[in-house]
Order: sequence, then structure tokens, then C-alpha cells
Amino acid sequence: MDEVAAHTLSPGTSYEWTAMSYQEQVVGNQLLTVFALAILLTYLCLVGPYESWIAPLSVVLAVPLALLGPAITRLGGGCQSLHLDRSDAADHTQRQEYNPDRRGGTRVAPLENDEERRLKASKPTPAVKPAL
Repeated sequence: MDEVAAHTLSPGTSYEWTAMSYQEQVVGNQLLTVFALAILLTYLCLVGPYESWIAPLSVVLAVPLALLGPAITRLGGGCQSLHLDRSDAADHTQRQEYNPDRRGGTRVAPLENDEERRLKASKPTPAVKPAL
């Protein structure tokens, strides 16, 4: 932004950061420091209950280790994305509808396909006689 402003703004014109951009500029690269301190604090809080300096390492390192497998699989190209035909997917899709009469609040109903909608639209609606 500084380079673009130096080339495009006329002399005597300046700019300033506001709102979220200003906060990001003030904080800078402190995110890594805060993240490292958070991990250290978590580790130290786990040292007490485990009464060991080694055992909490397994808890703290469990999440990065769990993410390592999917990351390697994704980067290695071992997982191909699933492509479905839209017409096949529409037949098997279900949606949630709100039903205030049931205590659970929802019920599952299959989606209508285009032909069912055309049939419903072509049928005349019966006349309703008022009850006396």
C-alpha cells in the first residue's frame, strides 16, 4: 500500500488506516507470539493435573499430529474430490421443514423434482365449501 500510495497520490496527500485495517497494522506480527504463548499456557496448565512434564506433551501435540495426516493426503493428491450429477443428487436430497405441531420442531421430507411440480401446478385446486 505504501508503494502504491507513493506512486499514485499527489504530493501533500496522505492516507491513513482505519477500523480493522488500523488494528491489523498496530498488531503487526504479534499473532505468532500470542499463539505460542497460548500453547505454552495450555501446556503449563496441563502439567499440574498430570503431575508430569512429559505427559502433557502428548495432549498438546495431538491436534497438530491429527491434522498432519489429512494435510499429507491432500497435498499428495491421494484424495480425489467427489463429482455427482446434479440430477442424481436432487433425487436423493432431503430437506428440513419446520413443523410447529411436533415437539422436535422439524421433519424430513423428500424434495420434489421438476415433474412433480408440473403435475401439482396442472391439477386444479378443489373448491372448499364453508362449514355451516
